[in-house]
Amino acid sequence: MGYELAIKRHPDSTVEAFLFIYEGGPSEPIVLPGRLSGRNLHIQGDWVERLIEYPTKKETVKTLSVEIEGVLNPTLFRGEIMIGGTAEKESVRLKRVTNTWLCKR
Repeated sequence: MGYELAIKRHPDSTVEAFLFIYEGGPSEPIVLPGRLSGRNLHIQGDWVERLIEYPTKKETVKTLSVEIEGVLNPTLFRGEIMIGGTAEKESVRLKRVTNTWLCKR
């Protein structure tokens, strides 16, 4: 399991965050609102996950809260991610890169 976090800054200190969660394959971004105060980053929102049950192919929708807090500096983000309100916070250290990418199939 791995994470990528892309941040789009806005002039009013708000951010649009794109969280990618990798669980063995490509991931669609989870778009979350946040705020950057100095170097302190706080992101909070909901992740709506659409799941397909097999063999019935019934679609279920699961909503999980996501909270990310930490310090963003020019070379890395260090903080905690909590997914699902009752889960424990997971410490993360993400290195800054110029862009995110995926391999084509």
